Amino acid sequence: MKNVAPAVALITLFAAAGTGLWLEFRSHQAPKYNREPKINQRITNDNQQSGLTVRTINIGQGHADFNDQIKAEILQKIPTGEVLLQTAGGAAEQKIGTQVQEFLVRNGYDVERMKIGVISPPPDQAFSARIMDNRTIFVVAPSAK
Repeated sequence: MKNVAPAVALITLFAAAGTGLWLEFRSHQAPKYNREPKINQRITNDNQQSGLTVRTINIGQGHADFNDQIKAEILQKIPTGEVLLQTAGGAAEQKIGTQVQEFLVRNGYDVERMKIGVISPPPDQAFSARIMDNRTIFVVAPSAK
């Protein structure tokens, strides 16, 4: 039994030292952040205060209009025949694409339409055409800058 007491004392010493080191390590860890959602935050936006203000701000020209000048240019520059109409953009742009499609059909063009969300690279012009031998590719991208 004489040999057991030093072994127990040694184990107790190592356990105490290990606990001390563990506590020291824990004190240097990064703090844990409260991940609970914060409610009643205030956001100030354009001299407005509310719980949360989220809105879209469009700067500069929005959508290009499908106006009489564009219609006259189409009739002057695009030969009657097959047209692949590619309309790029969301719902508002596709609505303008529908106006173009209806205009082309009323004026004797044979129109096949392709609705595209995004064209890459993006078009430089709102209305552009590539005229080939037997077909014209007409791109309508009203939001093009």
